[in-house]
Amino acid sequence: MMRGSHHSAVLCLIIGLCGTAGLYGAPPPAVDLDQLRRECELFENILNTSLRQNMQNPLFIAEKVRGAYLEGYGVTFTYTVNLNRSMILFPKSTQAGRSAGGNEPDLGKTVQLLRRCATEVLSQYGSGFRQLPGRHKISIIAHVLSRSVDPNVQSGHVLVVTASRDDLGQLQKAKINAEEFKKRIVYLEY
Repeated sequence: MMRGSHHSAVLCLIIGLCGTAGLYGAPPPAVDLDQLRRECELFENILNTSLRQNMQNPLFIAEKVRGAYLEGYGVTFTYTVNLNRSMILFPKSTQAGRSAGGNEPDLGKTVQLLRRCATEVLSQYGSGFRQLPGRHKISIIAHVLSRSVDPNVQSGHVLVVTASRDDLGQLQKAKINAEEFKKRIVYLEY
């Protein structure tokens, strides 16, 4: 008699677990990290190329774009731009040219350029992340530094541009247009 009730208990447990799995839905599909790494490397190359083509002075790019996957969030790409890097690397030649021309790098214009560049790259190439679930995000983080040889003249600015994988999918399927997509992008500056 014990044997029959033991089998019934096990059967009830199995049925209960199957029913619970149905309530909570199927587990999310596993992310293929090797494929995601390749997708990140491709996006890094595209963003690096776009930055080199759009920056007035390529020496401003102090650190190339690097991507990372954050489980439960999505992917992030970070890079550093130093507006005075050419002056630090070549102090005499750059200082002479600056005093004559007076063309100090403009932080506001640079941040706007980086914002536009990130938006364009996201809208054109962000849908290439096939491994990311729809609720995940893609963020591009630019650290904009204005550092000189003088340690008293230091300032920094951070720009974060974030889009969801869902919005990129809707843009790719033409469910929303480019202008609507740009309105959905989240911009954070501090």
